Amino acid sequence: MKTFVRSVLVSLSLFSVPVLASPAQVPAPADTHETLTLRPGGSKVVKAPGMNRLAIGDPEIADIKVPDKGSVRITALKAGETTLVIWSGTVIKTYRLVVEG
Repeated sequence: MKTFVRSVLVSLSLFSVPVLASPAQVPAPADTHETLTLRPGGSKVVKAPGMNRLAIGDPEIADIKVPDKGSVRITALKAGETTLVIWSGTVIKTYRLVVEG
């Protein structure tokens, strides 16, 4: 009988651990990646609802502007590749920018 009770208690304690995990231990949603190809002088507007931060890897390859809340204008400056990262709440969207020409 003691063995049975001990087994039940161990099982319950093992199964309750995920329930007691704090929100800080919950993994963030995975990045989403997309490739955008532009020619020098070309531009593209990307929708980014809820955007609260953005970063460009190489500002000599492409320029970024925020024309209005929820969108980003990407302007290709010269040939090369760089990365644009947009944070919207807990979602992180990564763009590989390829400027050809």
